[in-house]
Amino acid sequence: MNGHRYTDEEKAFMSEIVPGHSYAQIKRIFTEKFGWEISTKQIKTYITRYHLNTGRTGRFEQGHIPSNAGKKMTADVYKKISPTMFKKGHVSGNYRPVGSERINKDGYIEIKTQAPSTWKLKHRFIWENTYGAIPKDSIVIFKDGNKQNVTIDNLMLIKKSVNAVLNHSGLAKYTGEFKEAAIKLAELKIATYQAKVNYRKGVSLMNKEKQLHIGDTVVMNNKYYVSARNKGKKFTVRTEPQMVCGTLSVWLEGVNGCYAVDGLDKVNNE
Repeated sequence: MNGHRYTDEEKAFMSEIVPGHSYAQIKRIFTEKFGWEISTKQIKTYITRYHLNTGRTGRFEQGHIPSNAGKKMTADVYKKISPTMFKKGHVSGNYRPVGSERINKDGYIEIKTQAPSTWKLKHRFIWENTYGAIPKDSIVIFKDGNKQNVTIDNLMLIKKSVNAVLNHSGLAKYTGEFKEAAIKLAELKIATYQAKVNYRKGVSLMNKEKQLHIGDTVVMNNKYYVSARNKGKKFTVRTEPQMVCGTLSVWLEGVNGCYAVDGLDKVNNE
């Protein structure tokens, strides 16, 4: 019935029945109620025109039971689909045996190490089979920069921190006989930076040590957790600073155990 004018009752019914129902269900229920057969095309047009939401996602909801659940395939159906069924022992066309290789999107060679689909980077696989497991803080790189040259002589184990410096400083571009020199330079950069950090820390601790003496008044700063009871509370230092398990510490009056010097700030006595 093209060009059908829907009554107010039909419109109200469509608004109520559309959500959660298929076109076939809407067609059947509508036809039974109003006595004329609405087509699937009319239903689609109506839903689009009046912006109705069916609420259907096109996916099976959790708990859905297929209509053929528990039913045995008939002989006729089996006969029709059997030519397209995999036979026992069938091997798919894209099957790759263990030991197969492929190139991934980043240009590295991968090798299949276990069925059905376990692949590993070949250069890591070769290194581990030669020298054992790769530490979590290290990676294997290529001396000549060629990702597909996976001979053991072309592989080198370096720290991830060193690799970061190589990439950040532009040293990663060096290959061959210059690669080891670049790595040594990266390691030197890291050592220099760490020495500066340790020096600053040592100076800071030395300054703290010079500042704190027996009888000084201090408060706990926010470097470590401070309970509400001790926050802002003044304490008196009762020992000279000394190393305790690698940490410069002092003992405070009214506090059990020692306290790290860098967790204290000296205050003036009022």
